[in-house]
Amino acid sequence: MKFLGRISVSALMILFLAAGLSYGQSAAMKHLNKGVDYAAQGKFKDAKEEFGKVSKADPLYTSIEEDLKIIEDVIDKKIESKVAIHLFRGAAYVLKGKYDEGIEEYNKAIEINPNLAMAYRFRGFAYARKRQYDKAITDYNKALEINPRLASAYERRGNAYADKDLYDKAIADYNKAIEITPTYVSAYNNRGIAYYHTGLYDHAISDFSKALEINPSYAKAYANRGFAYRSKGEYEKAMEDFRKAEGLGYQVNPGFYITLRQALRKIRKTDFPLETLVPVLLVGVAILLIFILIAKITTSYDVKRRETLETTAREMGLEYGEAAFIDKVCYEAGFPLFSKAGQVTNCMYGKYEDVGVAVFNYSYQVVQGEHRTTYRHTVVLFSSEVSLFPDFAIFPITKFPGWKTFFLDSLSIDSKIHEDFAKNYFVRGTDEIQIRHLLTVDVLDYFSEHPLLFVEVRGNQLIVYVESVADFRWFLDKAKTIYELFRKSESN
Repeated sequence: MKFLGRISVSALMILFLAAGLSYGQSAAMKHLNKGVDYAAQGKFKDAKEEFGKVSKADPLYTSIEEDLKIIEDVIDKKIESKVAIHLFRGAAYVLKGKYDEGIEEYNKAIEINPNLAMAYRFRGFAYARKRQYDKAITDYNKALEINPRLASAYERRGNAYADKDLYDKAIADYNKAIEITPTYVSAYNNRGIAYYHTGLYDHAISDFSKALEINPSYAKAYANRGFAYRSKGEYEKAMEDFRKAEGLGYQVNPGFYITLRQALRKIRKTDFPLETLVPVLLVGVAILLIFILIAKITTSYDVKRRETLETTAREMGLEYGEAAFIDKVCYEAGFPLFSKAGQVTNCMYGKYEDVGVAVFNYSYQVVQGEHRTTYRHTVVLFSSEVSLFPDFAIFPITKFPGWKTFFLDSLSIDSKIHEDFAKNYFVRGTDEIQIRHLLTVDVLDYFSEHPLLFVEVRGNQLIVYVESVADFRWFLDKAKTIYELFRKSESN
């Protein structure tokens, strides 16, 4: 789902927000992992004890009650233990990002007991994590055919519909989940996200508020409501909600505060008195004439520069053209880099292997008090029809000296594993297991040899960027090397 603050990250929201969980993992996740491991070994009483601790540690994990029910049914001999072992072996694989292995275990459970709704619900989630949403929906349908009161199956099916941009169907499923479980806090949050994507901001705000009424510590709901307020133009309320989200540990991109403050200044700006307006207009006309003269002088230079860039693009096997479609791809993917309302220029685009590729310059300004600083980057974008890698980012430490306290979701790379990488870079993301799988020795070596690279991955887009460089060809080669290293890691 393209979400504002759900388990899979929102293209829109991540434009302004950092991802939520810390790599130390929450207490709830530790109990969940431990409980799943126990259940996968057939230690059901130990698993029950750990699952019981999950909801105490994190009230948002509503579906743990359904997992507990499986354990209780095994203990009461309502479900065969071997079926439950396959289910939880599958869950253990899925928690590690090994979705195919997880699906194989769920298949074995279903083969033994084809009438167990939770087996289909579990398998549907694994398919959804692989972005095979139609298969996921088919499994959720089967789960609900067996048990029409399975609230989590409605919510998960709603998520799958939302990932397919079928928001009306998603909302209908969230309605059912809430009807069955009126305190289903994540269903309210996700329905709010669906309402947001359909432009029903008041409905979205109402749902986020309801989620906060159920759980006042739900940081993502504050962040999501803040974004809905921002879309309505209610910037002060948006600012207040983002501050509350930060107070609960949810990291907000500082650039977004700048955007909000600029919007507030425009709203509060008073009209000029008429006697002041006339000289201002005269000065404006004079400035306009000056710009026209400058434009005439620089026209020939611009034409020559464009011809040079077009030649460079052809030599690289790319086309030189307007940046409108690049703007759309970048901003919809939700890269934090593009949250600064900057400008794309000198765009070249084409194909590389089985993905689209583009290289361009991107500049933006940051205002701090009286000071205005312009930042310029050269960016390479890889865009695929399918998911490339897990969502994550790699940043140079020298550009973020306070990263350990500022970025709460940083993934620590032990200096014993790779000392040079640990000195130069830090990593952010939500799927630690998959990210670590990508960070092979070859990848870490390459980044260590190139200490000022930035990388961000969002769904089916990957960007590599540095401070602005003149040689596009040289930098495109560097970016292709990074892309190929990641693809090689993924295939291993």
